[in-house]
Amino acid sequence: MEAALALHSQGRFQEALDLLSGPGEYPADVYTLRGDLLTELGRFTDAAGSYYTATVKAPANLYAKSHLGSCLRRLGRWEPAVDAFQPVLDDRTVADPKTIRKILLCSGKVYYEVLAAREARKATDETAAHTAIVRVEQLYPFPEAELRAVIARYSSASGVVWVQEEPRNMGAWIFMRTRLQRIMANEARALGYAGRPESASTAPGSPKVHAREQAELLDQAFAPPSIARRWRKRLVKRRKAK
Repeated sequence: MEAALALHSQGRFQEALDLLSGPGEYPADVYTLRGDLLTELGRFTDAAGSYYTATVKAPANLYAKSHLGSCLRRLGRWEPAVDAFQPVLDDRTVADPKTIRKILLCSGKVYYEVLAAREARKATDETAAHTAIVRVEQLYPFPEAELRAVIARYSSASGVVWVQEEPRNMGAWIFMRTRLQRIMANEARALGYAGRPESASTAPGSPKVHAREQAELLDQAFAPPSIARRWRKRLVKRRKAK
């Protein structure tokens, strides 16, 4: 079975998620190394030999990362037995899941910035030292079973936070929120958001403002729950004052 996914001309993949999850289910998967600069199309097969077209959105600067570039070069010679796709990638650096107090979920290139921030902070920041970073590599169809298993693994974590670079009304947050709430319905965990406030624009248009907002969303991601709520209120007030 073949399935093609058409994205908005500006690469706003939340619109594709709305289409896929709306009336009439489409047999397409959204694989994400996200960005606005480059689209790679790769064909994958499942165990039954069926073909699927995967849409991969990636910013060109990710190709500078050797470990990622080597993976993308293999798209043209995909070997299912060797290169099995994983819809959810757990944090392999966690030795003892019981020590984790917060779970950060993200998708796409923001993972590398979240990972770098944790490495820079964990020596002096207790929250960062006890945080697991989980990558959601497939957004649709929603990998509920895989995510449920990963979240359950961290039984001591009191909070789950979705991290994204896009504004709150863009990106995957709206799509993910209701589905994560369903997974966590019977758990005493808090579900949080770390990212930019709602905006009519996809970007601030200023490199300095972008860098500041990027630093703020990383601070928000690693903040304790009470501080994270204050960050959210402060960012909204700042945006309204402009």
